Amino acid sequence: MYQDYYKLRNNGVRIYSVKIDTFVIQRYDEERTKIILNFHNGIGGWRINKYEDIKLPNVEYEIAKNEIIEIPTYKHTIIEIKNEYDTDNIIEAIKENNPMMIRGVYPGTGKSFICQKMVDKGYKVIFICPTNRLLQEFEGDTLTLNNFFGISFGDVKLEPFDYSGYDVIVFDEIYFSSLSTYWRIKQFVEDNKHNKIIITTGDTKQLKPIQPLTNIQEYELYTDHIINNIFTNNIVLKEYKKLKTQEDKDKLSNVKIDIFVNKLPFKTIIEKYFRYTTSISGSKHNIAYLNDICKNVASEIRKFENRKDKYEVGEFLICREYTKILISIFNVNFKYKIVILERMEL
Repeated sequence: MYQDYYKLRNNGVRIYSVKIDTFVIQRYDEERTKIILNFHNGIGGWRINKYEDIKLPNVEYEIAKNEIIEIPTYKHTIIEIKNEYDTDNIIEAIKENNPMMIRGVYPGTGKSFICQKMVDKGYKVIFICPTNRLLQEFEGDTLTLNNFFGISFGDVKLEPFDYSGYDVIVFDEIYFSSLSTYWRIKQFVEDNKHNKIIITTGDTKQLKPIQPLTNIQEYELYTDHIINNIFTNNIVLKEYKKLKTQEDKDKLSNVKIDIFVNKLPFKTIIEKYFRYTTSISGSKHNIAYLNDICKNVASEIRKFENRKDKYEVGEFLICREYTKILISIFNVNFKYKIVILERMEL
């Protein structure tokens, strides 16, 4: 194209425009162009375009002025809470500042507890959770995000949930969502914020979503910006409600600073704030790095409690695989309590 362009120019052919594989010339230069350039029907050969396909302008150039587009300014308001233990006052603030994001400086500040208390106030509340396991944390109606929005996987086809009978919609642990889910939540909020109370809770310091949100910005800033654009009002709870003494609360604050700000190694943090023991029977709540170690620890605790059978009434089981037995369905990550033991013939 470059070489042929200068061949035409050097031979007095005026070129009006150059496209990917096309020169626009005057019609009276057609015969002269055929002599200058290599014309044939094979690959790489030049051809004259059909005249009937050419649409020539029939009016002079006109200036079309674009309308100035008004770019909306997203405002985000932080609602100050003077008494975090006054749940009734916080619920009133949520009603007056809808939609609402409830954040917490620490886990256990009462984010979900406030939403749960709205059930006691007579509101029809549904909790939307990212995982099956979280559904069991609430008393009342619960649903996973996939079931709520009708997000289908594999051969299972889901329809969006009919939420018309609910006053309050709570999206719990919203930071565990993907970008596509954020878009669905945003559309839902825009469509329903005038006739539903919509609340979300979450903490960027907890589990991140399985799908990465961004690889060019800091995760927390990027995700908070998304949430702030969806939920224009925000409450930040700062008191850890499960700790009773100020000493324990200060210790929790220092642990968080050492993990997320000072970024100390975990071994250093453990040695700084916790005691070592050679006994695993002091608590039923243990953390194990490997599944085999977890089984060994559980086995030792059962021996300490003098449990001889593999399963006993009153114990809890967590389902690790979707299972269907006769008419009973056991969902992954659900916790089930053993209420009776009997042998079944399958």
